Amino acid sequence: PMMAVLMRDAKVHPYWNVPPELIRSLTAKRIREQGLSYLDDFHYEVLANWSPDAPVIDPKTVNWRRVAADKNVGNIRVRQLPGPWNSMGEMKFEMPNDYGIYLHDTPHKELFVEDERHLSNGCVRLADYRRFAGWVFGRMPQATSSREQEFILPMPVPVYLTYLTVSATPHGVVFRPDVYG
Repeated sequence: PMMAVLMRDAKVHPYWNVPPELIRSLTAKRIREQGLSYLDDFHYEVLANWSPDAPVIDPKTVNWRRVAADKNVGNIRVRQLPGPWNSMGEMKFEMPNDYGIYLHDTPHKELFVEDERHLSNGCVRLADYRRFAGWVFGRMPQATSSREQEFILPMPVPVYLTYLTVSATPHGVVFRPDVYG
């Protein structure tokens, strides 16, 4: 996607809310194969809905077979708890957009040396989130909790994104496959 948005805040120790399509195509499938221990292994919790004050529910009460088979997974939300395992890493920079795309840290820094890095489901991983935070905040925000905390930017920052399948290298132009079609 191409987008132009204003980034207004960031979250330290963020949750990662699994997108509904991934709940259906991946999470429910893994639960059916591995059992509910899959949720514990990856530090996930299940919530009743997508509201800000949604209660955590017992995953045993969810019909995971139906979730895997149904394109509309209903209101359930699966989110990964903050911690060193979290897919968003230590910080997520939020930008209101229809695609659910964020700029974020990653627990998998080793991926930056790979040529093929299509593993983030559309979000943009930052190689140095601390440096970026220092630039947009003028300092590194200091969390006072191990839980998710929101920090408002001193000024909104315009962000322009475009998706290109071609890149310049020292050896010429490289055309890459369009993984999003």
